[in-house]
Amino acid sequence: MTAGSAVLTTARAAIACDDIGQAIQVNGAGASGANLVTTIAGVTPCWADSTNTSWTVVTLAAAASTTVSNAHTYLSLLNLPVTTNIGNCAIAFDDYDGNPANWAVPNNNNQIGNSGNILHNVTFTTTNGIANNACGIYTEGAWGFYGIDARNFEFRGQTFAIVQGTSELNSWYQSSSNDYQKWDHGSIEVVTDPWISYNGDQLKLEDIELTSDNGPQILSNGNRWSDAAGAGYINIPEYEGNTGPVGFRIRGTAWTIVNTALTESSTQPAYVYTRSSSCVSCTAANLSVGGFNNTLQFSGDLSTAPITDLGLGNKITSNYTASSLDGIPPREKNWTPRKTYSNTVGELSSDFITDGNYATPYSKDDLFFIPTDILFNDSGVPGEWSSLIAPDSASPTGYYFIFPGTGSAGVWQQFGGGRCWHAGSRCVRYRCIYGKVSKRYNIGNIRRWHIRRQLRVWVDCGRSDNMLGCIPNVFIAGKLYQLSGRDSIL
Repeated sequence: MTAGSAVLTTARAAIACDDIGQAIQVNGAGASGANLVTTIAGVTPCWADSTNTSWTVVTLAAAASTTVSNAHTYLSLLNLPVTTNIGNCAIAFDDYDGNPANWAVPNNNNQIGNSGNILHNVTFTTTNGIANNACGIYTEGAWGFYGIDARNFEFRGQTFAIVQGTSELNSWYQSSSNDYQKWDHGSIEVVTDPWISYNGDQLKLEDIELTSDNGPQILSNGNRWSDAAGAGYINIPEYEGNTGPVGFRIRGTAWTIVNTALTESSTQPAYVYTRSSSCVSCTAANLSVGGFNNTLQFSGDLSTAPITDLGLGNKITSNYTASSLDGIPPREKNWTPRKTYSNTVGELSSDFITDGNYATPYSKDDLFFIPTDILFNDSGVPGEWSSLIAPDSASPTGYYFIFPGTGSAGVWQQFGGGRCWHAGSRCVRYRCIYGKVSKRYNIGNIRRWHIRRQLRVWVDCGRSDNMLGCIPNVFIAGKLYQLSGRDSIL
């Protein structure tokens, strides 16, 4: 960090947008060389992390007072203070300094570690409930489990159930959580934080019953081995409790997440900041997505859930429980951020959450006729339609049309049920009512139709014996077109 600047440059911490708001301490960067303690204010872009130092910018909430380089830095999680200590643990492996050159037996890194452990039919519990930051299992640095087979296990009553953390010093030298761990058929209940791990490939968390304040934190940290979390499998269908600030938080690449409740509380966000990962039949009541090229398929209705997609090329779908006409949702879904191109989410409504063809550059948005964008007169003066619309908070557009029983607008009664009006990405079709000899329809000042291909207006006069009697006048952008039969305007 440079004195006077709030920008932190680090290739090792892997800071991303899901770290925003978390506490951070940069040793020596404060006033007169004191430690700078503040929070993460921003990370740009959100689909990357700070290991890309050439173009990723990490901004802290406070500027440095002293210029520092290679500064020892602490980054917290779960909204904890930056130097939270873990208390007594049933099983603990300490690796305070991750640099093998500083060990009692220097450079013996390949001979030390936990490999091939078996943990079957074991219960970890406390005698006085959640207190003193007690934990079940704690490993640090080089002692991360490699290839552990844990089955039929139970953790109950701890603040921290399972923690596989980084070394206090020189964490760069160790991958921390090691690969090929399998935790299967277990119970983690009445705990505050069930799981914290950094890195670790091929991790499997399967058929686990979870009752905890926060969700599992599966994170990544820079290391000399280029290890990262990913290529793992998660199946945790039951997650109860949800009273803490953070649900599931997942980092890494190529995760397969199945039938997992990422959070069941609308006030507890879950974070999926992965790359090329999938989530099938998952549920979430509050979700933030980062990274890129993720496909998340939710079995529940997300139409009222806070959804934030800060990533790149993510695809998010869910089911919608419809109760109104033709399945149109009762209100517009406001996704964050709001976009209008392919590979985006819920641009207009939650019944059509993915609104683009991923193989083409054009958008295929739902077609809505916005009442405030349609003029019912020839002069094109805005506002003259005010007597023909009314506010409607339950409508996706915010308004509804008032169609009088007389006048040309009266024929819109034929609009219902999709019988006489057909809308798609290429055409808008109007059918004259039998017995009418003419119909006039004016479309003016089209502001919200983003049509990237031809706009075609078809006039269909219905049965062949009625075609000669239907001569509609169609106004588009103030220009009059008089059609007959099945003529079209291109």
